[in-house]
Amino acid sequence: MKKILVTTDFSVNSKAGIKFAIQMSLQEKVKLTFFHSYYIMRPTSWADNKFVAYEKAEKAKLQTQLTNFVSSVYKSMKVDFKNVDCVLSEAINADSNIRDYAKKHKFDFICISTRGAGKLKKLFGTNTSTIIKNSRVPVIAVPSNFKVGKLRDIIYASDLED
Repeated sequence: MKKILVTTDFSVNSKAGIKFAIQMSLQEKVKLTFFHSYYIMRPTSWADNKFVAYEKAEKAKLQTQLTNFVSSVYKSMKVDFKNVDCVLSEAINADSNIRDYAKKHKFDFICISTRGAGKLKKLFGTNTSTIIKNSRVPVIAVPSNFKVGKLRDIIYASDLED
């Protein structure tokens, strides 16, 4: 069975990747894992025990937010929310965190939404473009305007260099 790591930042745009992955799981036998990368900055004035308690509480909130966010997309598609993993992973750099997690846990694909970069972001890059460029795991980049429907075709685009 294929394994797909589906990323989200809880934005409306990230729902496209989730919907695509759910639709794919309805058509193919795949295991979906929904993934959120986060980072909690530590105030320098806080004692260790205060920060550890804060970090634990924030992680619990994020886990609930991730589960509820993914569940709401399933409900909107009228699909049962079952046998689904929702994973949090902490790192400063989200794109390398996603790539490392996918490689370490032997995912077949990374599924991520993209809304297209503006001129400034094209110059400096986006998480999606960085993941595509540097990932050893194939990436499915789903446009934010993806409409749910039976999947018939997937286009593979290449600049014939990377």
